[in-house]
Amino acid sequence: MTTRQALDRAVLRVTGKDIRLVGNWSKLWCLRDYAAEIAAELAVDPEKIEGCRDITEILNLIEGSTIFHAEREETPFLL
Repeated sequence: MTTRQALDRAVLRVTGKDIRLVGNWSKLWCLRDYAAEIAAELAVDPEKIEGCRDITEILNLIEGSTIFHAEREETPFLL
């Protein structure tokens, strides 16, 4: 299972909403109300997950990896 699939399943279990079609650079709306529950499902720190700007940052947090964050006007890309 990929990290994205784990996130998709965790959000589905906690909120009942399917986020499979949400883009990686989109803000995850449900963090506002369900950050602690989603963090528990993914075994990550709830305070760190609340600070994530978009799904890509959540995926990086889960993986423990880093990604280059371009300015929002630029196209994000991996290094």
